[in-house]
Amino acid sequence: IQLPFTLDTTLQQAGSATTVKHCKLSTTGLDLLAEGAFVSATGMLQLKGSLTPDFDTLFTAIPQLAENRKTFAISGKHTRDFTIEAPVTQGLPGIINYGEATAEIAFDTVTVPGLDIPNGAVNLTLREGVMAIDGIIPVNEGTVQLQPRLSMMGNTPILSWAPDGKILDRVRLTQK
Repeated sequence: IQLPFTLDTTLQQAGSATTVKHCKLSTTGLDLLAEGAFVSATGMLQLKGSLTPDFDTLFTAIPQLAENRKTFAISGKHTRDFTIEAPVTQGLPGIINYGEATAEIAFDTVTVPGLDIPNGAVNLTLREGVMAIDGIIPVNEGTVQLQPRLSMMGNTPILSWAPDGKILDRVRLTQK
């Protein structure tokens, strides 16, 4: 996937720390606005800000998503907060294994044949090599509790479903 992007930053150096006064990353269907710091002595990047995915644009611009839009699609454009703290000098393995990140992603609708999924949000986290999605989503007059976990420690990623309580609660299924 290749999408053009623009990056606008304002940085200020003070000793071994670089303050990120302003960072704006924009690409097709996604805007990120952040501030924070990079400490060169530890290699840690700390950012907090807002993330705005435009799902309608993403599902049009990315061919793999556009091809499957009839069987799965997300719509909506909402701005939500995010944070990340990670040892970026260790590359992607260091970010995944030792980084921590949180974000909320909101949507207007999710299209899946037979399911009506309106207005919802999920929390995303990365902590100690485990990516998690948590949320209770309204579906067909009931709710679905999401709690999948993807452990990326070791050579083989492991996907698990670890709900506390009900996964489905009064969800009506149809043959659409």
